[in-house]
Amino acid sequence: MTDGFTVTHNSDFIVSLTCRELFCFDNAEVLGLFSISQDKDTFNKKFGVAISDKDNFLIVPSIDKDLSQTLIRFGVTRKNNEPIILSQLFTYLTKAGKATEVGAGKSTTFFFFDEIAKEEMQGAWDAVKPALRSSFGGYRNPPLFAFTGGNVEKSKDAIDLFMNPDVNELLSFDTEGKQTGKFMGGWYRADFKNTIPLAQYLNKPVTGELAKLQIQVTDFERANTILDQEQTVAKESKKPGTLAKHKMYNPRTLDEMSLSVTESPFQRYREGLKRHQDWLYETKPGKAVELYTLPGGEVKYTLSEKLPIANFPHKDTDLIEDAPIMLYDEPVHKGSYKLHVGGLDPYNIGQTGTSSSLGALYLMRRHYGGLDDAFQDTMVASYVARPERIPMFLKKIKELLDYFEASMLHESSTDAVLDYFDKDYGAETYLAKTWNLKQEIQPNTSYKGTYGVPPTPAFQKAWMNKIIDYISEVIGETDTGKPILGYTRILDPLLIEEMLQWKEDLNVDRVVSFGHMLLYRDSLEKNDKPVVINRTESDQPAQPKTRSVWGISQKTSRRTTSVKQTRKPFGIK
Repeated sequence: MTDGFTVTHNSDFIVSLTCRELFCFDNAEVLGLFSISQDKDTFNKKFGVAISDKDNFLIVPSIDKDLSQTLIRFGVTRKNNEPIILSQLFTYLTKAGKATEVGAGKSTTFFFFDEIAKEEMQGAWDAVKPALRSSFGGYRNPPLFAFTGGNVEKSKDAIDLFMNPDVNELLSFDTEGKQTGKFMGGWYRADFKNTIPLAQYLNKPVTGELAKLQIQVTDFERANTILDQEQTVAKESKKPGTLAKHKMYNPRTLDEMSLSVTESPFQRYREGLKRHQDWLYETKPGKAVELYTLPGGEVKYTLSEKLPIANFPHKDTDLIEDAPIMLYDEPVHKGSYKLHVGGLDPYNIGQTGTSSSLGALYLMRRHYGGLDDAFQDTMVASYVARPERIPMFLKKIKELLDYFEASMLHESSTDAVLDYFDKDYGAETYLAKTWNLKQEIQPNTSYKGTYGVPPTPAFQKAWMNKIIDYISEVIGETDTGKPILGYTRILDPLLIEEMLQWKEDLNVDRVVSFGHMLLYRDSLEKNDKPVVINRTESDQPAQPKTRSVWGISQKTSRRTTSVKQTRKPFGIK
């Protein structure tokens, strides 16, 4: 027992509750599920100790002596060997999520599922759920789910259950401002606990048997100090994933609880990305706009009162179908050649309405040597949304490309992009030709299209490498001599949020779009340098200059912005 009288060892807790059910209630029927045999063996051993180490009046004797059996009956046996069954314990293996029906059909009075994060568990839980339902609504008895930190590559079901207890009709607790399951962090390791008298913990006198009781209490200061030291050592390890694995086994936040053993490529920049994201939420650069096209083809905009999508993953409160375009700078050097380039990750029109996929476009200004232009190699506009019909989405994409006289590299996961531009506008004007790029990155690709690149591992690795190069580039230094890294050029806090939450199987549309933009930019640097028309008075941005978009004191005068903040579009405090 530890702080708050909470048992912090899953198997001990489950064994205790199982004994209570079997020995205190007539006709009890306990059902326990385990993902792997090792966890079932651990339960059996601890359960055996529990029933052999208690006073006889506290237990009902077991009729079946082999505790490794699937069914263990408790009660007494008459002289004629006829058993009188008072309670029963069923324990099953779900066999890595393959034996989903093993728990179905039981008249369960107590149900537990141990180590649910090690394999898929939703199917087995769905099979048990009907037997727990009450005619009065809810469950006849509260189910118990438990898992520990560790490699949770196969734990989507468990994480969803933990992060959404209310949806699953389970007891919820406030954790970091969210309603979740009960989070017991890495502070509760055995080596972080001190054994003290119960009276000292309660800070009140106790008498009798209570005066003899001891309680283990976590020393949080010592725990944090040791965990920090261990993570410093893990950070220096040359073995990939060492730091992530330590955090998974000793989580102190919800994020750490669900880290992937495949370490995020953004992990080493995490602290800096988070600081920059906080600054973006505070200052909210850019403005929300609606574009429109005049009869002669010129694109203009009006300021919009709509809010961009404010959450990742997006929530019901986000108006994903009608999100505005975000403008961070105005076009410069009208008539220039390939000065502005973009990357597009479209959404699949065949996906269901519940899909989390969004369409995302980022535009950036390439470096051309302008000493007074802070937006070189920096995003100048973004559009993230999911209109009901993809032509509506692509219409806004075309207007944004027209406004900046830009072209883009798109992920060719759907034919809708090429079909839209090729039909009425001429694909070569808006879409990047990719024959050379395909020969360089994946010459044996089966994709034979002229425009766009396929979502194959080779191309995904290529654009991810471009992102890492971009965010890790040293672009200046602070007044104190510390390097300023390239991620400070990112102006969309939700793009950073996707980087912070990145996992291999996560739908990160903004990251994909951003990567395609950088892949396109770098492919042009070899043979297609931007041809810039000299700036004239009419090319100057209409907005007065304000503070640095990066919010960092810098020694160079090149990092000053020309965007006037007319409102705070992200709407996040």
